[in-house]
Amino acid sequence: MADNAAMPAFVRGVNTTQERPGVSLWLYAAGLVVTLVGVCTVGYAFGDPSFTVLTVGLSVIGYLFSITTRKLNLRVQAVQAPAFILLALAVIALSSSGTMTSLIIPDAASKDKLLTLQAIILWVAVLQSYTLTSDSSVLFACVPCMTSLSLMSVRDTDPVVQEAFLLFISAATFLLVHDNYLQTLRSRRLCRVSSSRNFFLGQATLAAACLCGSLALASVVKVPLQALGTTLFGNVAAPDANKPGLLSALMPGVQVTEHHHVTLAAGPTANSDVSVMEVKTKYLGSLYWQGATFTVFTGRSFVNPDTNTYPLRQTSDTSQMVDPGQMPISKFAMVQQILEPPDDQMRHSTLVRQHIIVTGGNFSVLYGADKIESIRGAFSALMGDSGGTVLPGGNLTKGIEYTVMSRIPCQDPARLRHASTNPADIPKPVRDLCLQTQVNDTNDVRLQDLAAKITKGLTNEYDRAEAIRQYIASHCDYNLNAPAAPPGVNVVDYFLFKSHQGYCDLFGASMVMLCRYAGIPARLASGFLEGDPGSNGTWIVRSSQKHLWAQVFFPGYGWINFDATGGSKDITKHAAGTPTGTGFLKWVQSNGPIPLAAIAVVCVILGYVLKVELFDKIGFNRSNLHSGKKGATSQVYSAYFSVITALERHGIKRPPSMTATEFANQLAHKVTWTDETCVTALYALTDIFERAVYGANEAGDQEIAAAQASAATLLRALNAQNSQHALNTRSFAWS
Repeated sequence: MADNAAMPAFVRGVNTTQERPGVSLWLYAAGLVVTLVGVCTVGYAFGDPSFTVLTVGLSVIGYLFSITTRKLNLRVQAVQAPAFILLALAVIALSSSGTMTSLIIPDAASKDKLLTLQAIILWVAVLQSYTLTSDSSVLFACVPCMTSLSLMSVRDTDPVVQEAFLLFISAATFLLVHDNYLQTLRSRRLCRVSSSRNFFLGQATLAAACLCGSLALASVVKVPLQALGTTLFGNVAAPDANKPGLLSALMPGVQVTEHHHVTLAAGPTANSDVSVMEVKTKYLGSLYWQGATFTVFTGRSFVNPDTNTYPLRQTSDTSQMVDPGQMPISKFAMVQQILEPPDDQMRHSTLVRQHIIVTGGNFSVLYGADKIESIRGAFSALMGDSGGTVLPGGNLTKGIEYTVMSRIPCQDPARLRHASTNPADIPKPVRDLCLQTQVNDTNDVRLQDLAAKITKGLTNEYDRAEAIRQYIASHCDYNLNAPAAPPGVNVVDYFLFKSHQGYCDLFGASMVMLCRYAGIPARLASGFLEGDPGSNGTWIVRSSQKHLWAQVFFPGYGWINFDATGGSKDITKHAAGTPTGTGFLKWVQSNGPIPLAAIAVVCVILGYVLKVELFDKIGFNRSNLHSGKKGATSQVYSAYFSVITALERHGIKRPPSMTATEFANQLAHKVTWTDETCVTALYALTDIFERAVYGANEAGDQEIAAAQASAATLLRALNAQNSQHALNTRSFAWS
C-alpha cells in the first residue's frame, strides 16, 4: 500500500471541494428573453406603452444586477434587502403622489380583475430578475411568465399573443437544454461521469420533448383555462376572435369571444369560412348580430369602461317542453340600460324574433340583433352588462340553441332625416360617453377639421352621418393584410391621413370618431355580419364574418347601424407591398423589423444549441480529428477514462460524488498493488488530468505522452492474465 508521503504535492494539498461555477451569459440572455416576452405580452394587453417601457427597463436592470453581484462574488441577499426596501419606498411615494400610479398599475388593470392579477404576476417576474443567484435559478423565470401567457390565452386569441407564446417556448426550451448541458459538462469536468456516449441524443431528446410537450399541453388545457377564467373573472375573452392563430388551429371549433375592450390596427388578420351559427328569422331587412358595444376611445383601442355585470330577470317558460334530465327552458328579460332608449322612444321600431343555433364555434357571449329585449333557452342563469353583452357563464358549444327577441330601430332614411338635432334631446349618459373626442386631454385638430369639411352644408344628422360613411368608404381600402399601426399614434388619424388601408375595426372606429367630431353621438359595435342566405329564412354565419361597425344615435329612434366598409375597395389579395402569406409569416412581414430581429435572436440561440449539443460533442468524442487545446485535452481525457473503464470491468466503480483526486487516494490506499510503479502512474495520470481540466494552459506534448504512458502502465497491470494477483479487489470497500 502506498504511503501518503509518496503522493505528489498536489494530492496532499489539493482542495477537493467543487469550485463555484461561473456565470453563463447564455442562460441569463435566454432568461431575459423569457421575462421580456411575459412583460411585453402583458403590456400589450394593457395597451399602455409607458407601463411596458418601465417594466422592460426594470427587468433588464434586474438581470444586469444579478449578473454583476455574481461576477463580483457579492452576497446577493445583503444587496437585495436594501434594494427591495428602496423599491417599496419608491412605490409608496409614487402611489401617494397620485401622479404616477398608472405606471405601477395601469388604469385598465384597476377596472378588470384578470388584468389586476396579471399586473401582480408581472411585478413578481420583474422583482424575480433581481434574485437570480445561480444559473439554475434563471429557470424559475419561466414560472411567472408562463402564468401570464396562460392568463392571456384565456382572454386573447390575437396572433401576436400566440407568436409570443412560441417565442417563450423557444427561449424556455433553450434554458432547459443549456442548463442540462452545463450541469453535465461540470459533472464531466469533475470526473462524475464515465462516458460521453449518447450525450447529444439525450440533449436533443430533451429539447424535442420540451417543445412538443409544451405545444401539446397548451392545446389540451386551453379550453379548461378559458372556462375557469370565465368562472373566476366573468367575461374574459378576447374581442378579436376573427384572428385565429397557431394554437387556435389545434382546437375543435372556432373560439368566438367578446370583452370590454377591442384593440385596433393590430396587424394582419386571418379569415376562416367555418360556419359558427345559424340564425332563422322572418325579418326581411338587413341585420347585424351584435355581441358588445364600446364607448371610450383611447387612441389605440375602444373600451367599455363599465365592467359591472348584473343578472337578467328570469321567469319559467312552459311553452316548450324538454326531455327529463335536461335543463328546463327559461325566459330572461334584459334590464334597461342607461345608453339604451326605452321602447317608447324608439319610434317605428319592430320586434323581431331570431332562433340561433351554434354550429361550429365556442361562444363566450350570446348574439342577437340590435337591442335585445329577451332571451329564451336552456340556461340556469344569464348575466348582462352596460355594453349590451349577454354572458352565459360558460362557453356555448355546438348544438346549443336559444331564441332572442330584439327591437329593431327604424331603418327609413326619410324618417331619420327628421330626427331632432337639438343636443338637449340627447340623453345625458349618451352625451357624456358617446361624444368623447379627447385622447389624453387633447383633441385631434385634423380629425376635427375633416369632420367639419365632410359635413359642411348638411342640415340633418342622417345626411351628415351618411356623408362621413361614404367619405371613409371612398378614401380608404379594405385590406386584411394591412400592417399594424406604429406604436404611440392615434390609429384613426393614422388610418385616415396616412395608411388609407385597414379592415373593419379601423373603418368602424373612424366612423365613430368623425361623427363625434361632427357633434353626432356614436359608438363602436362588435359581432357578426348577417351571413349567407340559406333556406326558409335561415342565415349561415361564418367565422370570417366577425365584424365591427359604427352605431349612430338618433333622438326618438335609437341606435342606427352604419357600416363604413360598405362600398370600399377590397385590396386584400392585390395590395402592393402587403404580405400575401398566411399566419406567422404574414404577421412577421407586416410588423416591421422587431419581429424579424426577434426571429434572428431565436435562430442564433437555436444555432448555438446545435453547436454545443451536436458539433462540439462530435468533436469531443473524436479527439483525433481536432488539434490545439481541445485536441490535447481530449487526448488526456481519453487516456484517463480508458483506465476508469478498465477498473469498472474489475468491479471498481467511482461513486458519482467522488473527485478524481479522492478516487486516486482511495485506489492507492485500499487496493493491494503488486507493482509500486502502478501507484506512481496512477498519481501521475491523475495529476495531468486535473491540470488539463482546471489549468489555464493546454496540455503539452510531454504531458500527453506522460499521461498515455501512465495509462499504458495501469492497463497492462489490469489486463494481466492473472489480474487478481496484480490487483486484489475482493475485499475492496469505499470509506
